[in-house]
Amino acid sequence: MLVAGATGLIGSRVALHLVEAHIPVTLLSRRSHPWEGPRPTGLRVVIGDVRDVRVLAEATRDVAAVVYAVSGGLPGTPSSAPLTEIDLALSPLLAVLEAMRQRSSMRLFFFSSGGAVYGDPPSLPVGEDAPTAPLSPYGVLKVAAEKYIAMYGHLYGISYCILRVGNLYGAAQEVVPGHGAVATILHAAATRSPMQIFGDGHDLRDYVFVDDVAQVLVELVSRSNLPEVLNVGTGEGTSMHHLLATVERVTGRTVQVERLPRRRFDVESIVLDSSRLVALMNWVPTPLEVGVARVWKRLQETAVAPEGHGL
Repeated sequence: MLVAGATGLIGSRVALHLVEAHIPVTLLSRRSHPWEGPRPTGLRVVIGDVRDVRVLAEATRDVAAVVYAVSGGLPGTPSSAPLTEIDLALSPLLAVLEAMRQRSSMRLFFFSSGGAVYGDPPSLPVGEDAPTAPLSPYGVLKVAAEKYIAMYGHLYGISYCILRVGNLYGAAQEVVPGHGAVATILHAAATRSPMQIFGDGHDLRDYVFVDDVAQVLVELVSRSNLPEVLNVGTGEGTSMHHLLATVERVTGRTVQVERLPRRRFDVESIVLDSSRLVALMNWVPTPLEVGVARVWKRLQETAVAPEGHGL
């Protein structure tokens, strides 16, 4: 397996779970992978830009499948440089697809966004067959990426599975503007600093623990005839009010909140129907409070408190 984007939240956890499952893994990243402890047996690391033909040729040597977890922007930010964002989001993917076109036996697993591609669906939970109607540049680029993958699949026979993941959270998630509600709120609790919330706090999100998603990937790689699109979510909607209360209960701290109007590119509510995934495997997501407690414990152990921002 090749994991492209191996230093990000999902890529790093997928790599770890693949190694633990004794699946040989190549990591491709623009910077060194912060692996804790000795490098496990069966793990190969390639440092470089995925768009570099020579780097990609080395990374895909003896690879049967590609897990594409390269970051493609942030969902909670407006478009400030659209041409640059298009290049950063699509050029690496197209480089991978071109490499796979030369070796059509490779399979592709692509991490998309179940929280952004559907926009505001007319009913919840939303299934994979619902129309995609993204409201943000991030969502538009994810849909564009999915369309390119489908085109390459149709024209060149590339086998693929697109995973539309809910609102991902985990211990390694960076605190950056407008991205990662759980990380942002836990940071506010850890530093006792105020945070911003856009909207009235009643909007619903489908929060899914990163290790659950990584384990789903490990389960899927050994299967054939997979659906081309799979939602990966809990099927439960959680409001910002409920998430705040959960964090306060787990941490024992009160989070100071500054409320601001909802932005035009914010999805109102999104909950994923993952029944297609449940039909494939025993998919039992980690309860939100359990996952939040695990992230909080990890933050306390590492004593990491990066600068926080609004959400």
